[in-house]
Amino acid sequence: KEILDIYDRIEKLKDEAISARNLAKTEADKAKASEKIAADALSSVQKANLRAQAVLDSLNIVLDNLGKANADKVRLILAEVARNQQELNFDAAVDKIKTAKILRALPDSVNLAYQDLSQSLLSHAREDLQRKDYKAALTKIKSAGELNIQPDSVAAANRLILHFLVENARL
Repeated sequence: KEILDIYDRIEKLKDEAISARNLAKTEADKAKASEKIAADALSSVQKANLRAQAVLDSLNIVLDNLGKANADKVRLILAEVARNQQELNFDAAVDKIKTAKILRALPDSVNLAYQDLSQSLLSHAREDLQRKDYKAALTKIKSAGELNIQPDSVAAANRLILHFLVENARL
């Protein structure tokens, strides 16, 4: 009977060992499946990162090309502004310089053109005042004010036109 008990215990231990081995195998299989899922997810993330980088690179190329196109357009606009300014077509020059500023290319060149146009407007406004062409002077001063480059000069020009009007009203 003792031998049978020993065999029963051995059999029981054997069954427990087999159960433990099966449980370990199941857990190992789950771990391998989880590892594969994680590896697949990592691979997907890496592929997505590569695609995102490719899109970003393409976008940077497009932005560079757009910047170059805007710079070319601004150069053409600034040339038109200079031509309009020489032809004393200040309304067109003011409209075009505002368009150049909107394109946000060549900001230093645009700012210089703004200043030059503003000074030209105020200079021609003074000439108009000397010829007593107050309406033309006022239009040029208003345009210079829209450029908002030299607010003190515009204010001084407004005071000058007011002075001219008062002086001529007395005559």
